[in-house]
Formats: sequence, C-alpha cells, structure tokens
Amino acid sequence: MLARQHDDLFILDRTNPALHAGEHASSVLAAGAKAHIEPLSVNLEIRREKLHSSSLGRRSRGIGHIGLELLPAADTGLSASWGMDIVDGMPRLTAAGRVKSEIDADGRRSISLLVTNTYRLPSMTELYYSTPSNIGDPNLQPEYARQAMLTFDAENLSISLFRRKSENVIDWIRYASADPWQATNIGSVTVGGGGITWSTGGVRGRLRLFGEAMDGESATADYQSKYALRYVEMRLGIKSTVDLGAGWSLNCSLEARRRRGWEEAVLLADAFFSWGESGFALHIGGTNLFDETYEDVPGAVAPGRWLTAGVSRSW
Repeated sequence: MLARQHDDLFILDRTNPALHAGEHASSVLAAGAKAHIEPLSVNLEIRREKLHSSSLGRRSRGIGHIGLELLPAADTGLSASWGMDIVDGMPRLTAAGRVKSEIDADGRRSISLLVTNTYRLPSMTELYYSTPSNIGDPNLQPEYARQAMLTFDAENLSISLFRRKSENVIDWIRYASADPWQATNIGSVTVGGGGITWSTGGVRGRLRLFGEAMDGESATADYQSKYALRYVEMRLGIKSTVDLGAGWSLNCSLEARRRRGWEEAVLLADAFFSWGESGFALHIGGTNLFDETYEDVPGAVAPGRWLTAGVSRSW
C-alpha cells in the first residue's frame, strides 16, 4: 500500500502577490501484491494519480499494472520480464530480456546482452502546462522505445555498445527564439553509441577514466529541440579520490563534454577538499573551475565558476 500527498505554494511578490500566486498539490494512492513461483515472479498493482494546480488544472489518471518476470537462471544467466499497464482503459506493453555469460570460471569477466521495449507517458506538465513561454499539448501520445545493449565487464574495465530507436518522441520545440516552447510528438529518433570505463584503487585513493560517444538520426528538423535532440555526443574524463592524510581527502574531476548543437566542446573541472575528525567536518571546493559558458537547455546558461565552503558538527 502507498499513499503520498505533496503540496506547494509559490508567491512572487511584485506589485500584487495575489496575481502571482501558484498552488500545486499532487497525490498518489496505490496498492499492489507480488508472488514468487519459482522461477517466476508475478506483480500486480493499481494506482490513482491526482493533481490540483493553478497552472495545470484539476487532473487525474488511473494505472493498472500486471508484470511477469523470469528470475535469472544460474546456469544460463537468462532473465526476462513482461508487463502490461492499463492507463485510463488503454493497454501499454513493456518487455525486457537479458542474457549473461561468464567468460572465465571465477566470474571476473562476463559479457551480457540486454534488449528492452518500453514506453513513457507524457507528464502532466507536457500535457497541460500553459504560460507565455511554454505551451503543453493535451493530445500528446505516449513515447515508445526499443533498445539493445551489449556489455563486457572485467575486474577494472567495462565496455558497452547500445542502439535505441524511439517512436512518438516527446519534446519541447520552437521554430524561432522568440516563439514559445511547445510540447510535441516529434516522430522517430535513433541513437547509438558506446562507452568505456577503467578504474583502479588502493589504500590511498581511487582513479576512474571514462569515455562515451553517441550519434543519432531523426527526421529533418527545422526547429529547435529543447531536450530530445540535444543529447551529449561526447564525454571524456577522469575522476579521482585521494587520501591526503591527517583526515584530509581530495575529490576531483575533469571532463570534456560536447552536446549536440554546441559549436565546440567545453572543459569542466571540479575539485573538493574535505576533512573530518571526532564529529567535525570541513569542506571547501568549487565547480566549473575554468568558468566555461554553456547551455544544457537552450536559453538557460549553466552556472559559471562556483566556490563553496562549509563546516559541520555531528553528535
């Protein structure tokens, strides 16, 4: 059983606060049951979501779920799941399958394949939000995605390749910078890529190197995409944790990142020193130390160099 209630009240005090008050209350009531019948697991759930918002109105929807899962087999590493959601009377199907094979006898190296078929319902904001700069669409359709991922894992190394094709992709778009963002099903988007991570550690600290690359294709777009078509095309970086002794430690990271739509990559550096002893703790550090200027979301410039410091006492 689950019951949750969340209430927010926002007031922007300009000349008349009553003109700028925003109220948002959401609640969820759910009940479910799960049973294990080796090698299967069965899951049943019903859920009712309600929303009362000055900007989104009074909204509600009911969701029923039935799921069937094949538990991982020790000899083959095979696992699978199937699910059906009924959302306001409409069925939605999900499925996943995973095969894992140990390369050596002690299990220190393995290779696995994961295949999934999922969907995402549009959020209440995407459906009903309406302001001069953002316009929702109550006729949005669910987004569907099929993905395959191949992964090799060793003691300190992980390599993965994936490909994902999404249909009815939900995004916020606009045709000119002066236009409002509009929630829309933009059609089909296919993205593929891979990543590699190597890590090592010892008594004095840990080191992690990572790299990722992605590329995609979609229907010719003569509009600006706020999210779906602005994925990270490249990430290369290093993260380290070092024990400096006398209770001090250093956590730092350096990452080169390029998002689709950017003319060039940015170099992001973070570093934090921390000390702790006998319940006292001290930290000092900063993010975006090179003061790079970039936008993860069009029109929203990320914070520049940001320095922080603090002290705490715990009992």
